[in-house]
Amino acid sequence: MKQKKQNLTIYCLVFFILLVTNSGFAKKKNVSNTDEKLFSGFSLKLGANKWIGSIGFDLGLKPWLALGLEFQPYFRSFKSETDPVFKTSEITGNIFLNLKAGYPVGKLIKSNTLRFLKPLKLYGGIGAGTKISNFTVTMSGDSINDFNLRFAWHMIFGAEYPLSKISIILEYQPVKVINKDLEPSTVKSNYWMIGIRF
Repeated sequence: MKQKKQNLTIYCLVFFILLVTNSGFAKKKNVSNTDEKLFSGFSLKLGANKWIGSIGFDLGLKPWLALGLEFQPYFRSFKSETDPVFKTSEITGNIFLNLKAGYPVGKLIKSNTLRFLKPLKLYGGIGAGTKISNFTVTMSGDSINDFNLRFAWHMIFGAEYPLSKISIILEYQPVKVINKDLEPSTVKSNYWMIGIRF
């Protein structure tokens, strides 16, 4: 819990510094254009807690709505301290089809003191897809592989701040995977992510 709070504090601090240092750009940026797509283009993100990557693309459907595809690869490994011949590794990834909706909160800001927040966009969404997993158990030199696909879904809560050529992204994603071989059958993970959109 302490590590999660530290990660959250670091991400929020980095995000706030970026907002303040780019306040000059915020004055020049026109955020009142109703035809502007809030989400469009490729994104790269990195998540903490269990370290996960993200490669995504969003297609703007309306100024406030987007459809996207996201791939989240990651690697897990475990080596027993009591039994040196036993170890496990997992090469896996989540693939989600996402639907996001958001709003440029800068339209609501009238104060000159908060003008650096004018480009800020807040959004939320939901995505469904699959978890692809290749799980390997090694014991005394012998290996057993298990490949499977499982249904997965997640929610998305995020903020995006456009700069001159890229946007800075900060997201929170709770992810749930259905695994009927386990009890309980729903495996939950939570990720804080920071990244950029091109």
